[in-house]
Amino acid sequence: MLEMSLPAWLRYAFVAEYEEDKEIFLKELVDAKRLVLSVTYLPQKPVVRREHNLDDYRKFGAEAWLDELFAAPDLVRDAIIENSGVAHVAVFNDKNYAKQIAESPLLHYYTPESRYDKTRSRYGGNDSTAVSGITPSKVFSSGVDEGMKQELVDENERIQAELKAAEAEVGKLMAAETAAQKALSDLKKQKDTLNASKKKYDTVTRQLAFKKTQLEDLMKAEDTTKEEASLRNQIANLGTRRFKTVLELVGIMRQHTDSLLKVDKVLLKRVEANALSMRLANEVALAESAYANKKREMEQIEREFTRAREKTKELRDKAESIALLTEELKAAFDGLPNTTQELDEAIETVTLAANAIFQTNPEVIRLYEKRQKEIQELEERLGGNVSEADHLRDKITTVRSQWEPPLEELVGQIKGSFSKFFAEIGCAGDVVLSKHEDFKEWGLELRVKFRNTDNLAALTAHLQSGGERSVATMLFLISLQHITPVPFRVVDEINQGMDPHNERMIFSQVVHSATRPGLPQYFLITPKLLPDLEWTSAMTVLCVFNGPWMLSQEDWEDVSTKRLARSK
Repeated sequence: MLEMSLPAWLRYAFVAEYEEDKEIFLKELVDAKRLVLSVTYLPQKPVVRREHNLDDYRKFGAEAWLDELFAAPDLVRDAIIENSGVAHVAVFNDKNYAKQIAESPLLHYYTPESRYDKTRSRYGGNDSTAVSGITPSKVFSSGVDEGMKQELVDENERIQAELKAAEAEVGKLMAAETAAQKALSDLKKQKDTLNASKKKYDTVTRQLAFKKTQLEDLMKAEDTTKEEASLRNQIANLGTRRFKTVLELVGIMRQHTDSLLKVDKVLLKRVEANALSMRLANEVALAESAYANKKREMEQIEREFTRAREKTKELRDKAESIALLTEELKAAFDGLPNTTQELDEAIETVTLAANAIFQTNPEVIRLYEKRQKEIQELEERLGGNVSEADHLRDKITTVRSQWEPPLEELVGQIKGSFSKFFAEIGCAGDVVLSKHEDFKEWGLELRVKFRNTDNLAALTAHLQSGGERSVATMLFLISLQHITPVPFRVVDEINQGMDPHNERMIFSQVVHSATRPGLPQYFLITPKLLPDLEWTSAMTVLCVFNGPWMLSQEDWEDVSTKRLARSK
């Protein structure tokens, strides 16, 4: 029963605990990987308000409401109740009261063997009931293996106990590790302090030894003037020799550089020579191959020429044996073509001429003259039709130039509004004027993009979902509002088929476009609305109550008057 009461998408849908999880699910699986999956998210727990008391039908075998007869995690249960009508479907355990149940105001209910869905006409108030058999469940399980369940419970308790013991042991080890880390940190600090003191002591010791050495050298110093002069001369001589050596080294480096340049040039020439050699070798190979092919062709032609010459000699001897070649025949042969193709064409021409000469049927001549006369009449009519077509084409161009620019300007306004509204909801939309040679085929093409990974595509029943088509249709109607002055507008159940996200966006767009000053009244008719929608002081909410048990207008006014009197 439960499976029959759920929409197909909900049977396999995922339930997100947080809205961020839903967005990540849609982005990574639906948008990126193109998987056909559904996900739902409940911002708050659903509130069930039933119109009927099931206790009134206990005498007819009423057992419970359908949402009271299945078990599921709280989040999954709330998602099923929010996205389906199971909270308003009654279940009866006795089929013998089918007639009494059918006369009740219940719209959806089950008996042990059948499902009943009752619809009520909006105009005549008459009821019609659809009856269908209960099909076996394919998705949901209807039973639990108690033995397996108990084993899993025992296993879970054992694992939980082991986990607690392991956690306690881990806590002890972590405490010991923390104490050890602290002791290690203290020892490291002591070591760093001692190392710093030792480095400072070593530095002071080295400086003291150096100062002692300098002091001893100063105390032993003698007259070093002559030695200093000698050293200066040596330094000058060394500088001169060093300068000469540097000059020689520069010369050697220049020679080495020139040698390297020469070597590089030689290597480049060698590479060029090798490339030229390879190219020439390839050309020689190609030439040799071409020569061999031409030689074979020449030999074949020579063989064919020899056979043709022998055949010609044989035919000539045969012809001369039949009739001698006189001067008159030579002159006749000289006037004939020299190639076989020209001979074939001449033969075909003479054959056609001969066939024409032998055509002596007078009916053929009469038909020819009749066809010639009909062709002349058709050519005259064709000339008149061409002139008339040119005249009509010019007239169409003139008329088209009068209405096409205003039409394109109007489409441009619609396109601007349509693209703006789509951009405000984080999508992309465009309106294109589709032109055709046949003016009956002209029309407007809506192009939409609901995901960043997609491209703009025409709005069709195959590419977009029902909710996406409803969104595009509603935004297109809103785009037409500022160019279609009317006393009021009515939109009926446009939010049916939309998911909560799209419904909220479209409602916001309708509020913004319908509550601006100077616009006509806007009626939005719907059997349901989402909670916490945008509201302004320019809006009025009217709840219409209707049904066979409703009070009449007079009784309602009487009740309202009494309530008003009591409130005063």
